[in-house]
Amino acid sequence: MLPVLSGGDFIIISKLYFRLKVGDFVVVDHPVYELIVKRVFKISGNKQYLLSGEDQSSLKPEQIGWLNKAQIKGKVICKIRK
Repeated sequence: MLPVLSGGDFIIISKLYFRLKVGDFVVVDHPVYELIVKRVFKISGNKQYLLSGEDQSSLKPEQIGWLNKAQIKGKVICKIRK
């Protein structure tokens, strides 16, 4: 299976979203990895998000850790292939 996003692809994000659900793509300002695009993997009861990548070479959810909404810069609303 091909990854949903590849190097060189363009994305459009929205900062105006009401809620996120598992499977949504988001742009996150991570304290170690800086700006990254990942998929929402789990949502905790206190509105923290665990993110995952698309394949085996991507960062694992355990490496990224739980993130809060303030770290999420936007929800991906459109993907444009290069």
